[in-house]
Amino acid sequence: MHTKLTRKTSIKTLIAASFFTFAVLAGAPSAAQAETLRYDGPAISWPTVIAASAIVYDPVSNFTFYEKDADTVRPLASLSKLMTAAVVDDLISNNPNLAKKLITIKSTANENPADAKLIKGSQWLPTDLLKYMLIGSSNKAAQNLASQLIPESSFISLMNFKAKAWGLTSTSFKNASGLSTEVKTVVKGKVVKTEVPSGLSTARQAAHLLWNVLEKHPTILDITNEKIGLFTSSADVIRIENTDKILDELPIIAGKTGYTDLAGANLAVVVQPKLEAHPHVIVVLNSTIADRFKDVIALASSTPYILNITSTSTVSVTSTASSTLSI
Repeated sequence: MHTKLTRKTSIKTLIAASFFTFAVLAGAPSAAQAETLRYDGPAISWPTVIAASAIVYDPVSNFTFYEKDADTVRPLASLSKLMTAAVVDDLISNNPNLAKKLITIKSTANENPADAKLIKGSQWLPTDLLKYMLIGSSNKAAQNLASQLIPESSFISLMNFKAKAWGLTSTSFKNASGLSTEVKTVVKGKVVKTEVPSGLSTARQAAHLLWNVLEKHPTILDITNEKIGLFTSSADVIRIENTDKILDELPIIAGKTGYTDLAGANLAVVVQPKLEAHPHVIVVLNSTIADRFKDVIALASSTPYILNITSTSTVSVTSTASSTLSI
């Protein structure tokens, strides 16, 4: 059983409010109309970010305020768990009996503190283990969910099917956790070990991935804006801290961290300062563990949040950065 500690307004309510405000003020936007929206504020001086790829995207108006190398394919690391969560939610929604199936934790490597707290042999309800996976970025939770709800190969196929269905043509998955896999080859009689990413995407498509999960599966991401989660399994009561360390710095309604040596440090968040404001999706890929948070704070602090849009608006975004402002 999961105990909520800090959540005040549901993600579903925030999304509905932002879309309602947009529809009332501007009418529901078509793809063509989305390209004729305008930001009429002062010129934006974008910060220098450490991340190799980054994007700031307003999904309500379908407008990109900022991008840096946003279409280069990079390892997702634990951002892959966003799609894992969506597939688990689909499976449970389509087969309610799966929601009652107890997941027995099998022994896997402990890659982070959340993994270390999952006791071998303990039993979890899928919805609780899903939330544990998201807040603590537990690889062990992801692997056990993917292998015990249905055959793991079928689970990974569903992850890739959803990516294709959502138009994420540069996004792919080989496992549920996002951990890199090790490939051994023999070169001149010597065994060479190579790390291969298991999840791939671009900053742009990672932004759309997060937004699709948030829009289509809003309740499962509520846990990602709580600083602490309390969970009860058959073996223990576990207190786990959120891997997102800037929840007090920004109005984050949903997000996910990711890190592997191959991927570097990733972070994807949705920020929304007011109920009537448009949510913004901010993604940084291949930063450092500390700088991913600084990057996102800097980008969020520089971004204008659209509160009112008129139907007569036209595109007019000025930036001192060399970024291409398109989606």
